[in-house]
Amino acid sequence: MVARFPAGKANRSALMAAAARALPYLLVLLAFALRLYRIDYQSIWRDEGVSLHLAASTIPAILANRAADVHPPLYFILLRFWTGLAGFSELSGRFFSLLFGVLLVPGLYFVVRRVFGKGTALVAMAIAVFSPLYVVYSQEVRTYSMLPLLYLLIIYGLYQLAQGKGLAWRHWITLAAVEMVSLHLHYFSIFAVAYVNLFVAVLWLRWRGIKLRRWLVSQGLVVLCCVPWAWMVME
Repeated sequence: MVARFPAGKANRSALMAAAARALPYLLVLLAFALRLYRIDYQSIWRDEGVSLHLAASTIPAILANRAADVHPPLYFILLRFWTGLAGFSELSGRFFSLLFGVLLVPGLYFVVRRVFGKGTALVAMAIAVFSPLYVVYSQEVRTYSMLPLLYLLIIYGLYQLAQGKGLAWRHWITLAAVEMVSLHLHYFSIFAVAYVNLFVAVLWLRWRGIKLRRWLVSQGLVVLCCVPWAWMVME
């Protein structure tokens, strides 16, 4: 009996360690299952109908329609390409949102684990997995499941700056690309971009370790890439 106890204890420890390693993957699978469950139960509502209508249109028609509306065009263009690959249906349109809703879960694990540790990362994953709001938006033919993932990437970039890690050119360009995509998905992303620049400005004034030229060039690219669409909207 005495000889078997350490082996049994070691086996239990090994099983617990294996379970801990598997838990993030299980949470991702659970997120997928919850978002897929009854994804086609609710009928298409008005805004989803608009999304599907635009996905069946040409790109010039999408641009013209969105220039006179309250949403930018990128989501509808991406949805058009997606339905061209996956087929045009209510299910394929909603599945496009589901993909980003699921991607948010491992994204949270990656970011939160680096900042707060594995335990907190698992809690953040669990909250996202079971959040009714995230589940609902992952089952709608709308852009809202994409935005949290992009905002998470922005926050992680700012965290790296706050930690005193000087970002290389590729990191600044990546941050600018995320900002540009966000702005062309939803106009409310202007608040995220404003926060980025306010955060970096305060950090530069207090620390001066940030490469001012890289910051200005990256944000200049954001402005330049938004000018064509702004011009279309104002015409």
